[in-house]
This record gives sequence, structure tokens and C-alpha cells, in this order.
Amino acid sequence: MNEKLVKFNYHINEIETEMFFKMTIQLLEINIENPDYTIERLIKDIHLSRTQLHRKIKDKVGISTTDFIKIFKLKKSISFLEEGYNSSEVAFKVGFESPSYYSKCFGELFGLSPTNYQKKRVKNFFAPFQNIIKY
Repeated sequence: MNEKLVKFNYHINEIETEMFFKMTIQLLEINIENPDYTIERLIKDIHLSRTQLHRKIKDKVGISTTDFIKIFKLKKSISFLEEGYNSSEVAFKVGFESPSYYSKCFGELFGLSPTNYQKKRVKNFFAPFQNIIKY
């Protein structure tokens, strides 16, 4: 095959992959609070089969579709924690039906509970001022 054609096909594939992930993430963001937004709904929205979706995500990211969505939600939850929402509120804001399951998943991914994440963040924020401010 012609080298130019190979490079062209590679770049087209990369563009399609980038567009796929942008669209997938946009759909997840739009539906972030909806616990009923499942993989089945996502595959309908992006017009792929479950196998095609899984294969695309697994090939590029190295994790399952379920883990991709869960990690997306957990990473998104950090911004809500930083805004001061409590862990139960955040769980629902990112589409978890159970705050305890959210906390469990958060802990598995980040190594601490959402509440401890907030405490650590506040403590780290004030660390440079610890000699000035006693809290």
C-alpha cells in the first residue's frame, strides 16, 4: 500500500477516534445526574453496538466501558466536592443511586473517602499559612 495512503488512513482513524471520545464524553456530561443513563442508552445515542463501544474504549483506554463511565463520573465528582457539596449530594449529582456505593468506588479509585478528600484539600489549602493561622 502507498505510504501516503497509510498515513492518511491513520490520521482519519485518529480523527474519528477523537470525535468518538468527544461525543461520548459530551453525552456523559449531559446525562451526568441521570442514574438511568446506562450503557444501553449510550450505545443508542452514539449508534454503536455494545461490542463496538466496548472494543473502541478497550483498545484506546485499556478499560471496560463500565469502568470508563464510572471513572468519568468519579473524576467529575471532584469538582462538586471542591465546590463544597457533601458526599451524598455529590453521589446523586454524578448519577450514583447509592451514596455508600459512590464512597466505596471513590475510595477504590483515589485511595481515600470523598469526605477525607475534602478535609485533605482544605488542609493543603491552608498549609502555606499554618504558621500564621492556627486552625
